[in-house]
Amino acid sequence: MANGIEVRQCFTLNATPGELYAFWRRFSKFPLFMRHVVSVTEAGPNRSHWVVNGPAGRAVEWDAEIVEEIPDRVIRWRTIGDPDVRHGGRVEFRPATGGRGTVADVHLAFEAPGGSAGANLVGLFGEKPELQIREDLRRFKRLVEAGELPTTVGQSSGRDADDRTEDEKSDSERDGTRVPVGAASSREARS
Repeated sequence: MANGIEVRQCFTLNATPGELYAFWRRFSKFPLFMRHVVSVTEAGPNRSHWVVNGPAGRAVEWDAEIVEEIPDRVIRWRTIGDPDVRHGGRVEFRPATGGRGTVADVHLAFEAPGGSAGANLVGLFGEKPELQIREDLRRFKRLVEAGELPTTVGQSSGRDADDRTEDEKSDSERDGTRVPVGAASSREARS
């Protein structure tokens, strides 16, 4: 694509080509692992409508069609109509050597809004397409292999309650009306 950006990533996943193909083919699941994808609506057997967060929080939309499909192996797509972003891509799933999972080979090409100037603008906002795609594909790998995206939200940090900053404590802990979890209450201390 003229004035475009191309990204290619290969990675190995612990799943069969058929499992990966089936998951990838359900475009409505893309917001689960692609950080900038807001929604994907299936508009027919080979068509979909995409909404993503673009540079500076601007919503970018396009319609896409599948132009090549080999079940359990290849999906190739491109935008149709007059899209905000002209886009195309291909993903191929093939068995890894030695029966060690599946290699996913992803190739994406798109023209940034505003051509090469838009591509430079994307860089100014700290949005590097190569890094975005790599991180999205890492999330895809974790989602497929673990069945969820592992997170540390809600887990303890391993610090003692006394190590927390004042901002991390609740109002009742700061004014002394509530004892932090794990600390003996004044009643227990007297017993």
